[in-house]
Amino acid sequence: MTIVDPGRRRGEPRSFDFRRPNKLNRDHLRNLEIVFETFARQFSTVLSSSLRVVSHVELQGIEQRTYDEYVTDAPNPTHLIVLALPPLPGPAVMQLPPAVAFTMVELLLGGHGSGAAPKRQLTEIEVSIVDTLVHRALDELTYAFEPVLRVYPSITQHESNPQSA
Repeated sequence: MTIVDPGRRRGEPRSFDFRRPNKLNRDHLRNLEIVFETFARQFSTVLSSSLRVVSHVELQGIEQRTYDEYVTDAPNPTHLIVLALPPLPGPAVMQLPPAVAFTMVELLLGGHGSGAAPKRQLTEIEVSIVDTLVHRALDELTYAFEPVLRVYPSITQHESNPQSA
């Protein structure tokens, strides 16, 4: 679809993809980068101290995608934690790949963290164990967002199939 840009010569169309509108400007993206880099550093510390292994979390990048594109790329089963982040509208999603979630459970239960993840969803007991770290991660998310906006994250549900969230 094409629309006319008032800054261009009259009648010169430019293409615009309504499925992928750019809603965030560069300043907003930079602020989000800072927030999530802070979160990654803080969450690395939480993981290292809780799991008693050297852990490293890093931001790979920020990109705007539709949820359909995200779901297409997400493994099934996976561990999705659906969050509410008041005062922000709408839900947020935190994804833990199965290998990470099962390694966390194994380490928290005194194992060696072999990384061998079964091809199944987490049991209720395993979800409860992972939640101990997720709640600590949400505290770090609150801390990371503090310079921008005071958020109050909470878990609304857990899903193993991205299509169901």
